Amino acid sequence: MLKVRGQLVTRKQILVICGIIFCLPLLILLLDHPRTRYILKTVQLKSAFSLASDYTHLVNINFTFNMLPLICIGDEEPLLILVHSATNHFNNRKVIRETWGQYDDDIRLLFLVGTANGKDIQEKLEEESKQHSDLLQGNFVDTYHNLTYKHVMGLKYAVYHCSQAKFVLKVDDDVFVNIPTLKMFIATYICQNRQPTKILCSRIRNPTVLRSGKWATSLEDYPAKNYPTHCGGFAIFYPQNVISTLYEMAQKTKFFWVDDVFVTGICAKQSNITHIGIEHLVLSTADVHNIVDLSFTNITKPFLIGRINLNENQIRSLWKFGRSHTSKTILDYLDYN
Repeated sequence: MLKVRGQLVTRKQILVICGIIFCLPLLILLLDHPRTRYILKTVQLKSAFSLASDYTHLVNINFTFNMLPLICIGDEEPLLILVHSATNHFNNRKVIRETWGQYDDDIRLLFLVGTANGKDIQEKLEEESKQHSDLLQGNFVDTYHNLTYKHVMGLKYAVYHCSQAKFVLKVDDDVFVNIPTLKMFIATYICQNRQPTKILCSRIRNPTVLRSGKWATSLEDYPAKNYPTHCGGFAIFYPQNVISTLYEMAQKTKFFWVDDVFVTGICAKQSNITHIGIEHLVLSTADVHNIVDLSFTNITKPFLIGRINLNENQIRSLWKFGRSHTSKTILDYLDYN
């Protein structure tokens, strides 16, 4: 026995104290591990499958995050922007970081990529990740036919690692996002719709399934004649209340390679989730031309998104324009029909 401050302490008690001192850091590390922390946090998922196995499952493949920046902290309720990017689109990401994707207290932004085919590209991605800490990478190969995995990976991240986000915006890396107007829009929309449950996007209504050409889909993959109404994938707003529902449905639905059809069409329809149109809040080709090439400054129509397939000059020009042009009548341009 030992005496500590006048109290007798047995060898057994000393061993227990030493064990606690030794194990406590390990326990803290375990509980602070990303997977443990967010599996414990997401018990609200109303699914039949176990959370532990779901974390390593993506639609129909075994899954891991190769790069996993944890950018949502505490009780903040950010807007989470998930930018779909190809592994070799280094300049696209650079342009976004230097323009509309600059750091904002109310916004968290990640670039979603798969695994690169070549070793050189993968090494460059790892260097980029070390420098910016904004690459979210899955273990699937980054190909066009794997975009569904990328899309659902983004939903998985939102569910497990940013469940407090009030909205998730999925965009492509050749799109401009008008951040000042967007922040005003989100605040106003949430104020008028306390529990929003509809996807906001530019809708594609029941299009015919193509059986030939670049977008060809076989009868085996999709036997129906028409796709369900779904979103154009260049810009999709997911309110907090639909993300876990869509994610769960995606996890148990047969894989389909057209990601926008799969998530916002098939899974949304099966979940009874509908859409509100933002078509009037996307700049037309003529608008982009007027702003970028003709330097018009009297365009007063509000816009959230600056179209698809924009080049670097167009994105930089729209960014400069958008910083000084905002509107207070944004919700009038939503299409509920």
